[in-house]
Amino acid sequence: MGKIHVVTDSGADLSAEVRERLGIHVVPLTVQFGDEIFKDGIEISTAEFYARLKTDVEMPSTCQPSPSDFVDMYEKIAQQGDTIISIHLSSKMSGTYQSAVLASTMLDLDVTVKAIDSKSASMGLGLAAVTAAEGIRDGKDLDTILKEVQHTIDYLQVYFVVDTLEFLKKNGRIGLASALVGTLLSIKPILTVID
Repeated sequence: MGKIHVVTDSGADLSAEVRERLGIHVVPLTVQFGDEIFKDGIEISTAEFYARLKTDVEMPSTCQPSPSDFVDMYEKIAQQGDTIISIHLSSKMSGTYQSAVLASTMLDLDVTVKAIDSKSASMGLGLAAVTAAEGIRDGKDLDTILKEVQHTIDYLQVYFVVDTLEFLKKNGRIGLASALVGTLLSIKPILTVID
Protein backbone atom coordinates (compact mmCIF):
# COMPACT_ATOMS: atom_id res chain seq x y z
CA MET A 1 0.00 0.00 0.00
CA GLY A 2 1.21 3.52 -0.83
CA LYS A 3 1.36 6.63 1.28
CA ILE A 4 -1.63 8.43 2.77
CA HIS A 5 -1.94 12.19 2.19
CA VAL A 6 -4.28 14.80 3.68
CA VAL A 7 -5.81 17.56 1.56
CA THR A 8 -8.18 20.25 2.81
CA ASP A 9 -9.24 23.68 1.61
CA SER A 10 -8.39 27.16 2.85
CA GLY A 11 -11.68 27.25 4.77
CA ALA A 12 -9.87 25.15 7.41
CA ASP A 13 -8.01 28.22 8.70
CA LEU A 14 -4.92 26.19 9.59
CA SER A 15 -1.72 28.09 10.24
CA ALA A 16 1.26 27.54 7.94
CA GLU A 17 3.15 26.05 10.90
CA VAL A 18 0.48 23.39 11.52
CA ARG A 19 0.16 22.58 7.81
CA GLU A 20 3.91 22.17 7.40
CA ARG A 21 4.43 20.21 10.62
CA LEU A 22 1.68 17.71 9.78
CA GLY A 23 2.06 17.66 5.99
CA ILE A 24 -1.46 18.93 5.27
CA HIS A 25 -1.97 20.18 1.71
CA VAL A 26 -4.40 23.05 1.06
CA VAL A 27 -6.39 23.89 -2.07
CA PRO A 28 -7.36 27.58 -1.84
CA LEU A 29 -10.83 28.98 -2.29
CA THR A 30 -11.20 32.14 -4.38
CA VAL A 31 -12.11 35.45 -2.74
CA GLN A 32 -13.56 38.27 -4.80
CA PHE A 33 -13.77 41.94 -3.79
CA GLY A 34 -15.57 43.71 -6.64
CA ASP A 35 -13.53 42.98 -9.78
CA GLU A 36 -10.46 41.80 -7.85
CA ILE A 37 -9.99 38.04 -7.50
CA PHE A 38 -7.56 36.42 -5.04
CA LYS A 39 -6.50 32.89 -4.08
CA ASP A 40 -7.31 32.65 -0.36
CA GLY A 41 -4.18 32.45 1.78
CA ILE A 42 -1.88 32.87 -1.24
CA GLU A 43 -2.74 36.18 -2.89
CA ILE A 44 -4.63 37.60 0.09
CA SER A 45 -3.86 36.92 3.74
CA THR A 46 -6.42 36.65 6.51
CA ALA A 47 -5.29 40.03 7.87
CA GLU A 48 -5.65 41.64 4.43
CA PHE A 49 -9.08 40.05 3.99
CA TYR A 50 -10.39 41.48 7.28
CA ALA A 51 -8.85 44.90 6.55
CA ARG A 52 -10.65 44.96 3.19
CA LEU A 53 -13.86 43.73 4.83
CA LYS A 54 -13.84 46.84 7.04
CA THR A 55 -13.13 49.32 4.26
CA ASP A 56 -14.85 47.98 1.12
CA VAL A 57 -18.45 48.99 0.52
CA GLU A 58 -19.40 45.69 -1.13
CA MET A 59 -19.30 42.40 0.72
CA PRO A 60 -16.79 39.94 -0.75
CA SER A 61 -17.84 36.67 -2.28
CA THR A 62 -16.06 33.34 -2.30
CA CYS A 63 -15.91 30.60 -4.87
CA GLN A 64 -15.07 26.93 -4.42
CA PRO A 65 -11.96 25.49 -6.04
CA SER A 66 -12.67 23.86 -9.39
CA PRO A 67 -12.36 20.10 -9.84
CA SER A 68 -9.24 20.76 -11.93
CA ASP A 69 -7.68 22.60 -8.94
CA PHE A 70 -8.12 19.40 -6.94
CA VAL A 71 -6.84 17.19 -9.76
CA ASP A 72 -3.71 19.39 -9.95
CA MET A 73 -3.13 19.03 -6.19
CA TYR A 74 -3.84 15.30 -6.12
CA GLU A 75 -1.48 14.60 -9.02
CA LYS A 76 1.21 16.85 -7.52
CA ILE A 77 1.35 15.03 -4.18
CA ALA A 78 0.40 11.42 -4.94
CA GLN A 79 1.94 8.49 -6.77
CA GLN A 80 0.41 5.24 -8.02
CA GLY A 81 -1.21 3.31 -5.16
CA ASP A 82 -1.40 6.25 -2.75
CA THR A 83 -4.53 7.29 -0.83
CA ILE A 84 -5.69 10.86 -0.35
CA ILE A 85 -8.00 11.83 2.50
CA SER A 86 -9.62 15.02 1.19
CA ILE A 87 -11.63 16.83 3.91
CA HIS A 88 -13.65 19.94 3.05
CA LEU A 89 -16.07 22.67 4.02
CA SER A 90 -19.63 21.65 4.78
CA SER A 91 -21.45 20.74 1.58
CA LYS A 92 -24.34 22.89 2.83
CA MET A 93 -22.08 25.97 2.83
CA SER A 94 -19.95 25.44 -0.26
CA GLY A 95 -19.56 23.30 -3.36
CA THR A 96 -15.94 22.55 -2.41
CA TYR A 97 -16.69 19.00 -1.26
CA GLN A 98 -18.52 18.29 -4.53
CA SER A 99 -15.54 19.61 -6.53
CA ALA A 100 -13.28 17.19 -4.64
CA VAL A 101 -15.65 14.28 -5.33
CA LEU A 102 -15.76 15.12 -9.03
CA ALA A 103 -11.97 15.50 -9.16
CA SER A 104 -11.55 12.02 -7.70
CA THR A 105 -13.18 10.61 -10.86
CA MET A 106 -10.91 12.61 -13.19
CA LEU A 107 -7.49 11.33 -12.09
CA ASP A 108 -5.14 9.59 -14.52
CA LEU A 109 -3.22 8.02 -11.62
CA ASP A 110 -4.30 4.89 -9.75
CA VAL A 111 -4.95 6.84 -6.55
CA THR A 112 -7.77 6.34 -4.03
CA VAL A 113 -9.43 9.58 -2.92
CA LYS A 114 -11.60 9.53 0.19
CA ALA A 115 -13.53 12.82 -0.07
CA ILE A 116 -15.10 13.77 3.26
CA ASP A 117 -17.74 16.41 4.05
CA SER A 118 -16.62 17.96 7.36
CA LYS A 119 -20.11 19.40 7.97
CA SER A 120 -18.19 22.31 9.45
CA ALA A 121 -15.98 25.29 8.67
CA SER A 122 -12.95 27.09 10.03
CA MET A 123 -11.29 25.22 12.87
CA GLY A 124 -14.01 22.55 12.87
CA LEU A 125 -12.81 21.59 9.41
CA GLY A 126 -9.21 22.20 10.49
CA LEU A 127 -9.49 19.80 13.43
CA ALA A 128 -10.83 17.05 11.17
CA ALA A 129 -7.80 17.53 8.87
CA VAL A 130 -5.43 17.57 11.87
CA THR A 131 -7.02 14.34 13.18
CA ALA A 132 -6.27 12.63 9.85
CA ALA A 133 -2.71 13.99 9.67
CA GLU A 134 -1.93 12.96 13.26
CA GLY A 135 -3.23 9.46 12.51
CA ILE A 136 -0.84 9.23 9.56
CA ARG A 137 2.03 10.55 11.67
CA ASP A 138 1.26 7.96 14.36
CA GLY A 139 1.31 5.11 11.81
CA LYS A 140 -2.38 4.21 12.06
CA ASP A 141 -4.06 2.28 9.24
CA LEU A 142 -6.50 3.96 6.84
CA ASP A 143 -9.67 2.50 8.36
CA THR A 144 -8.69 3.66 11.86
CA ILE A 145 -7.85 7.14 10.58
CA LEU A 146 -11.17 7.42 8.73
CA LYS A 147 -13.09 6.30 11.85
CA GLU A 148 -11.25 8.88 13.99
CA VAL A 149 -11.96 11.63 11.45
CA GLN A 150 -15.65 10.69 11.38
CA HIS A 151 -15.72 10.67 15.20
CA THR A 152 -14.20 14.18 15.21
CA ILE A 153 -16.81 15.39 12.71
CA ASP A 154 -19.70 13.78 14.63
CA TYR A 155 -18.75 15.19 18.03
CA LEU A 156 -17.40 18.62 17.13
CA GLN A 157 -19.39 21.84 17.33
CA VAL A 158 -18.09 25.21 16.23
CA TYR A 159 -19.32 28.36 17.98
CA PHE A 160 -18.29 31.91 17.25
CA VAL A 161 -19.09 35.41 18.44
CA VAL A 162 -19.31 38.39 16.13
CA ASP A 163 -17.85 41.64 17.40
CA THR A 164 -20.24 43.77 15.38
CA LEU A 165 -23.62 43.19 13.74
CA GLU A 166 -22.59 45.32 10.76
CA PHE A 167 -21.55 42.42 8.52
CA LEU A 168 -24.58 40.29 9.41
CA LYS A 169 -26.68 43.26 8.29
CA LYS A 170 -24.58 43.88 5.14
CA ASN A 171 -24.96 40.32 3.86
CA GLY A 172 -28.66 40.08 4.71
CA ARG A 173 -28.48 37.67 7.67
CA ILE A 174 -30.33 40.20 9.88
CA GLY A 175 -32.50 43.20 9.08
CA LEU A 176 -31.78 46.87 9.71
CA ALA A 177 -34.06 47.03 12.78
CA SER A 178 -32.39 44.01 14.40
CA ALA A 179 -28.96 45.47 13.69
CA LEU A 180 -29.90 48.85 15.20
CA VAL A 181 -31.45 47.39 18.35
CA GLY A 182 -28.64 44.87 18.76
CA THR A 183 -26.00 47.57 18.37
CA LEU A 184 -27.75 49.90 20.84
CA LEU A 185 -27.95 47.10 23.40
CA SER A 186 -24.38 45.92 22.64
CA ILE A 187 -25.68 42.45 21.79
CA LYS A 188 -23.05 40.03 20.53
CA PRO A 189 -24.77 36.85 19.37
CA ILE A 190 -23.20 33.44 19.77
CA LEU A 191 -23.54 31.57 16.48
CA THR A 192 -22.92 27.96 15.55
CA VAL A 193 -22.39 25.93 12.40
CA ILE A 194 -24.79 23.00 12.01
CA ASP A 195 -23.91 20.62 9.15
